[in-house]
Amino acid sequence: MLVDHFEAHILNTYPGMLHFLTYADNYAVGYFRKQGFSKEIALDRAIWTGYINDYEGSTIMQCTMVTKVDYLDKANIIARQQDDHPCLGGVGAAQLSSSCNKL
Repeated sequence: MLVDHFEAHILNTYPGMLHFLTYADNYAVGYFRKQGFSKEIALDRAIWTGYINDYEGSTIMQCTMVTKVDYLDKANIIARQQDDHPCLGGVGAAQLSSSCNKL
């Protein structure tokens, strides 16, 4: 929830800023992944080199925001998508029913 508010604030205050970089403690990578961060860094290294420090025991992660998403309404958006497409309900691929496999 806190990250959702932060993303909404950044989109409203700085509309051209669409990327975040962070060094996540190796024990917190899962948390940041759930918040939309990825280990894949698509942002050109020349843009951020010298502005963010490397820390031992941490992993650099990137979050790219989508301007069309209302991050404060993200839970409702996901719930509506799951209602419209039951196969998106969070079950593992091995548990998908045969009807879901036809999507």
